[in-house]
Amino acid sequence: YDSNTGILNLASFREAPDLVAVQSAIDFNAVAFCKSLVYAIKNSPVGIPRFINLANNRISNLTSFLRAIDDEGMSGGIVGLALSNNNLKDVNFVGVLTRFNSLTELALDNNPFADPHYRRVLERRPTNLNTLNGESIRRPPL
Repeated sequence: YDSNTGILNLASFREAPDLVAVQSAIDFNAVAFCKSLVYAIKNSPVGIPRFINLANNRISNLTSFLRAIDDEGMSGGIVGLALSNNNLKDVNFVGVLTRFNSLTELALDNNPFADPHYRRVLERRPTNLNTLNGESIRRPPL
């Protein structure tokens, strides 16, 4: 965690050398794991992160992690999520994502989405999302 930027970097979390003994238990697709991890993050002395990097974690079901964040009352403080290079195939998590009212940046690139138009689904949601995969999704006013 970088307290200057508010970034919690959990990219390639499963491959962290300190976690070799518990590698098999690291599963961002499991509800219990997500709840435990988010509880630990919320109750850590460093504070609630503003940006979470979850790239390269084999995530195929983002809903569990997002619900855990929301259940702990942290969704309003998250401004960015990086989920690049995972196994996301659909945008079924979008309903939960609308509770993240401060979220302005989302990275979903290099995921095997079944619908190549997933970007349109995210653009139509009533959120404050400004950037998707490093590109602006807001159209300038007429």
